Amino acid sequence: MEIGLHTVHLYNSVFRFDHQMIVTPHLYRARGYQHPALHLRELSPHGIFAAHADQFEQIWQTTTAYAKETR
Repeated sequence: MEIGLHTVHLYNSVFRFDHQMIVTPHLYRARGYQHPALHLRELSPHGIFAAHADQFEQIWQTTTAYAKETR
């Protein structure tokens, strides 16, 4: 697992696992538990998964690796 920190202002959370992802759009004035979770699977090189994957990759290129503290 890799964790990257970024400064891009997003309106959704994206958790990617190879050819699947969970996308949680943030809805205006909703609490965390009220946001829907969309389970997307890569079925073709086009479509909603590809659009989110492309955005994910563009933002991932701007991240700084999260360094775990060692004690």
